Amino acid sequence: MAGRSKKAGGLTDAPIHVEIGGQGYDLEVTLAAVRTICRLFGGVRPAFRQVQDINVSTMAGVILAGSGTVLKDQAALDAFETAVLKGDLAQIGGACTDFLAQVLAGGIAAPGDEAGDGRPGKG
Repeated sequence: MAGRSKKAGGLTDAPIHVEIGGQGYDLEVTLAAVRTICRLFGGVRPAFRQVQDINVSTMAGVILAGSGTVLKDQAALDAFETAVLKGDLAQIGGACTDFLAQVLAGGIAAPGDEAGDGRPGKG
């Protein structure tokens, strides 16, 4: 499958890139990511709602799940959530929403999303 995710089992055509605390995260649709989102938030739809409600913990969880990042302890999670809170929540929330839309579309990016940022066009 040319053009698909580099992650094992990845379904993503174009990963969603988001910057948190100066570090980049590429969100890719994988079975592990979807399972984590479903376990943490009760499904994709509840995660969507919580992101739309500007729930910082949900945004952090979606980013960690989508990027396959595992943090070592609660202190690391608290630091990550703080970095999310200090970020541009509109941009971060948009990336989370774009990623969750990819989950619903089976990993297919928005039409014309050559930049991999979840938006049509070359970015």
